[in-house]
Amino acid sequence: MKKNGKLLDVVIDEGAEHAFFNDTRVTYDVDAARDSVVRTLSFLRQNVVQRREHVATPLRPTRAAHRQGCGRAARRPGAA
Repeated sequence: MKKNGKLLDVVIDEGAEHAFFNDTRVTYDVDAARDSVVRTLSFLRQNVVQRREHVATPLRPTRAAHRQGCGRAARRPGAA
């Protein structure tokens, strides 16, 4: 992954078993589950949320699309 320029952070919790995140099983590990959520949300905030600001979405069309009348209302079925 690193060789190809991909972000990678491998965490192996020696005390956590398979399905450590499933709170309906005896293998549930609250500390490992919380740590994985914190790490996942941190990764998403750093690598997805910030980058999304530069991407035009259907809910926020580009200025060029807006000038051409391709805004949100034009895409909605039944919109005039």
